[in-house]
Amino acid sequence: MDESVYQRVTQTHANHWWFKSRILIFESLIKTFYKNKKIKILDYGCGVGSNINMLRDFGKVDVFEPHHKTAQYVKKKFKINIINRIKIKYDLIILTDVIEHIKNEKIIIEKLVNSLKKNGHLFITVPAFQILFSSKDKTLHHYRRYNTLSLKKLITDKKSKIVKLSYFNFFYSRQ
Repeated sequence: MDESVYQRVTQTHANHWWFKSRILIFESLIKTFYKNKKIKILDYGCGVGSNINMLRDFGKVDVFEPHHKTAQYVKKKFKINIINRIKIKYDLIILTDVIEHIKNEKIIIEKLVNSLKKNGHLFITVPAFQILFSSKDKTLHHYRRYNTLSLKKLITDKKSKIVKLSYFNFFYSRQ
């Protein structure tokens, strides 16, 4: 993302309604699978760490953040383990608005699916509808937006099962 956007997000993520509402949605979804169980979590592409405190309520959290400046900010602010490559298996891997920044996201998705423990979950959020692709997406360095079909095509592992696929923070919700 452009430096100006990075600066704004760093300053506002903790109190901005958008991030706060997303965290509440994420937390309620994760609770359906891991209510009273302490798990091993990877926040892949954690950005400025908006999800870290919520994820810590569910267990041990590692983060992967390829942007050096952002990784250093997160390490200092949250005193958290930042990994360079995945060496262990996780119960939950979360990618919130990450894969639209990756040119060939299918390779990363396959790698992450293989990094899940048996019965583990991959939690992905993306911006919806390519028709809405705009200059804001370009500023954020997005390659694309998704719909349910394009997102389903990324999960090619036959052992994987999509548990929930829907839209949120949008007037249309599809189960």
